[in-house]
Amino acid sequence: MTTIQTHDPKTGEVIDGPQIRPFAELLTTLDHGAAHAEASRVLHDVVTAVRDTGKPGSVTIQISLKPLKGSTDQLVIAAQVGSKLPKSEPSAAVFFLDDDGNLSRHDPRQLQIDGLRVVEPKPTRTVNTHA
Repeated sequence: MTTIQTHDPKTGEVIDGPQIRPFAELLTTLDHGAAHAEASRVLHDVVTAVRDTGKPGSVTIQISLKPLKGSTDQLVIAAQVGSKLPKSEPSAAVFFLDDDGNLSRHDPRQLQIDGLRVVEPKPTRTVNTHA
């Protein structure tokens, strides 16, 4: 339990408030910890997506509370976990139009040089300088 403390603005006296159960404790007990596990998984997914896209995301935990029928001392509590994942930019490519209006990956106005070939790079080797 956590004690909430306030200060009297006139005297500066510290006043102890009610004992409050930590929110995290409630989340870990709801549905035998399923809400906490779901929130943890969703948070991990959003963190990964934010890292991969460089765009913002969010996690939402909504706790609903309603009194049990005929009682004000008993509550039915449920948690719902949601998220907003960042959207990735779709991949794009440059295409050229030929004289007939067709798309081409090669510029039809660029001269083609016959006989050119791609040379594969040689593998690099590691030299041990600690002899």
